[in-house]
Amino acid sequence: MSVRTFFFVFFLLSLVGCGGDVGRPKGTPPEELSIFYSCDTRGYIEPCRCSSGQAGGISRRMAFLNENEPQDFLLVDAGDVAAGPRDFEVFEMEYVLRGYQAMGYHAVNAGYREASIDLKTLKELQDQFGFFVSANLLDATGERVFPAYRIVDFPNNFRVGILGVLNDTLA
Repeated sequence: MSVRTFFFVFFLLSLVGCGGDVGRPKGTPPEELSIFYSCDTRGYIEPCRCSSGQAGGISRRMAFLNENEPQDFLLVDAGDVAAGPRDFEVFEMEYVLRGYQAMGYHAVNAGYREASIDLKTLKELQDQFGFFVSANLLDATGERVFPAYRIVDFPNNFRVGILGVLNDTLA
């Protein structure tokens, strides 16, 4: 597990049940909360053609979710949805993100490969999909490119915060 992946999962789990507004009644957590986690998709819309460990495949993920979807769950990606910044890689990424949108992903952390994409394209992708997070991916003026976190509301006033962090040697 990479350092980036560890910190993403650590922050995700540390924020489970984080409160919100002062005076807001404490939420009742669900009996079970499943976290479906992906990373390093690198534009693989279809399974890679590797000899072992067939990575990727949006349809495979969707089928798994349809067969195993629990009542309360989070669907998150730790980053590197894109293979890189070239036009065809961003094009592939858009289709992966459309799949993520159809599956109901709650948050996608910006990874190293997303950080290599030009700012205009990143902003357009955020406007289109809205689920990117990163607390420390900054533009040239020091402003965050994406929101640092997202809050997911569950029944019974229960909330979960999802924080995105990019390895600090890359941000």
